[in-house]
Amino acid sequence: SMALLYWLLLAAADGTLIPSFAHLRLRGAFGRKRSLLLACLPLATNAFLFIYVNNLSRYAVDRLLDERAMAEYNALFMPSFLVILLSGFVLRPAMTMLGTQLRNGDCRGFHRQIAVQLAWVAAFTVPALVLAYAWGAPALSLLYGLDLTPHRGTLCMLIGAGALLAVYYIFQSVLIILRRPMACLVGILLTTAAAWPA
Repeated sequence: SMALLYWLLLAAADGTLIPSFAHLRLRGAFGRKRSLLLACLPLATNAFLFIYVNNLSRYAVDRLLDERAMAEYNALFMPSFLVILLSGFVLRPAMTMLGTQLRNGDCRGFHRQIAVQLAWVAAFTVPALVLAYAWGAPALSLLYGLDLTPHRGTLCMLIGAGALLAVYYIFQSVLIILRRPMACLVGILLTTAAAWPA
């Protein structure tokens, strides 16, 4: 049912939007679809493994500890995506600029924009860590009805890991712009292999 809904949305949304941008017609060009599928397969595999690796710690807690520990960890885990969420609002508009700079051979501007994105991650991370250390655990305790005050250090560690995740996402985006999907795939495969024992 989800696949059917997806196809209906695809036909309704893309079928309406495509003519607004280009004179394209949907037809059975299966050879081109096959080549497109093979070209995108490394990125699709990378996206799947990226989500899997991000959730490995939750799987380990679920496997090794009790339900209360799992509830506490879930409450602490959610804020870890704050930095990547905020930095995503800055990175998404910059993707076009990065692509344009690369196409125009502006290596200095390209590298400067990457540095700007990393600076944004730092700018989001520092106050997030300060707020998490000062008020994060008590606020989450009120929100979830659990005593999370002993886990202040864990919360800060998870937010720091979320910041590293944002840095990873920036460099992954750069590799995609550079048309290096296999580099992304190799990196995430090595990460998955290293994290597998957990």
